[in-house]
Amino acid sequence: MLLMETRTYAQALRAAGLTDEQANVYEPLIKDGPKQAGQLARHAGLSRTYTYHVLEELMALGLVTREEPPNKPALFTPTHPFAVQELARKREEAALVAKQTVEGVMSALISDYTASSNMPGIRIVSGLEGLAELYEDTLREHKDLCLIRSTKDDNDMALAALTLRHIKERAAEGIRTRAITPTNQKGSIDPAARKRDKESLTERRTLPRDSFSLPAQILIYGNKVAITAYGDPLITTIIENPAIHTTMQVIFETLWGIAV
Repeated sequence: MLLMETRTYAQALRAAGLTDEQANVYEPLIKDGPKQAGQLARHAGLSRTYTYHVLEELMALGLVTREEPPNKPALFTPTHPFAVQELARKREEAALVAKQTVEGVMSALISDYTASSNMPGIRIVSGLEGLAELYEDTLREHKDLCLIRSTKDDNDMALAALTLRHIKERAAEGIRTRAITPTNQKGSIDPAARKRDKESLTERRTLPRDSFSLPAQILIYGNKVAITAYGDPLITTIIENPAIHTTMQVIFETLWGIAV
């Protein structure tokens, strides 16, 4: 039972940001109270010198304090475990900042990589979260879009709500869209959809549903092409490559020319 608790503590302490050595030195302080460096060194299987180094790290993190009793070796005492919780919170905040920072330069990183390596940048994301990631990317690029619509994009309420929200956000940013869509079951477009197109800065042309019924959506924006396959699971592939982008743009313009 004690062994399980030790493992659980070690795992939790590492998750909070401690190294293995820091966790091994800190844990006996929590369980048994204040100790001298020599006692901690034996427990952790470390040299006394290195144990002092680890204790200094723990003190810098606010997890341990040091007392100097007269004529006795230094005594190390753990602070309240709330300090570990605070450490975990700060680590989570730092991870979030790092994630946002990386996302902010991701487009530039991929562009530079693509230019220097001559290799396409490819990302595959899944589910509604992946589609939301694509939509966020189109907002970051802030370029007008070309859309080849699928007949499968409104089969799910959550999916339809996500897409509608993105269309409103896109229009609010002044991003225009040219969309090629299949006609409805009656071979036409609902007049209400035409009204929504004006509000969403969308110019729509159509092709007959019986010959233009696609299971995947194609979105062309910036220097990228995104293909979303509406199945189970929902999969979105984002490709950044000049040749692929140009090819898909030519295909789009050809379809645009014959659509009505």
